[in-house]
Amino acid sequence: MLSDLRAFFYYQIGKEKDDAILIVENKDTFFSLKKLFMEDICSWNGISFSMLIYGEGNKITRSIDYLEELNVPQDIKVYYFGDLDPMGLTIFYRLKASSQREIHLMVPFYREMWNHRKYSEVKNDQEWNERAIECFSSYFDPEESELYIQYLKENKYIPQEALHIELLRGLSDGTNQAV
Repeated sequence: MLSDLRAFFYYQIGKEKDDAILIVENKDTFFSLKKLFMEDICSWNGISFSMLIYGEGNKITRSIDYLEELNVPQDIKVYYFGDLDPMGLTIFYRLKASSQREIHLMVPFYREMWNHRKYSEVKNDQEWNERAIECFSSYFDPEESELYIQYLKENKYIPQEALHIELLRGLSDGTNQAV
């Protein structure tokens, strides 16, 4: 384990050198995805990942530059996936602002979270960051974005764990596991 405060936890598989990186906000999702990576399930919506990073919530905004120490080329695509709540969107916004790399939103996962929002709960303790909301909204068409924003305005959220391991397995682009 690394003791450097700028480091993060990650899992890497020996795939193609130009496969993407997926950063997730929460530990449970990290471990679910890690298990899938270990089963060689690491591609969704045509995006193949070779590295999975546990962002530890907001900590990733201070540790993203650790990718340089890992010698990850600048042109490797980096995707973020967190809770659909004001804090998750703020973390994404801060991550984009704090990194010299281009950070993408893992849009297909947010759409699937929306489809599985039955597990959502009311959350009243998070600040509303208008710039973060606008940044997030820019990844979706206006009608779709309005649905998400209205949901958040009703003090509801969708934890990223709504995409549990079996759902993620089913959403994958395929595996080499026995059918």
